[in-house]
Amino acid sequence: MVFSGEPGLHGVAGGPKRVREAMNDLLAELGITMRQDKESGRPRINKEGSYLDRLQKAKGVYFEV
Repeated sequence: MVFSGEPGLHGVAGGPKRVREAMNDLLAELGITMRQDKESGRPRINKEGSYLDRLQKAKGVYFEV
């Protein structure tokens, strides 16, 4: 579940979602993109403004694992 809104003023709780969808929504709200490292298979956060960061944001895919 992803919660959004302003603390103390109003809030909205989204319904249950699949992990990938929920992570994509959360990361989009935070402005962070993640990818899977090719060598280790671990999730990695892309550097802000990097080629992969810009590419994933353009596609709307913030969680690419």
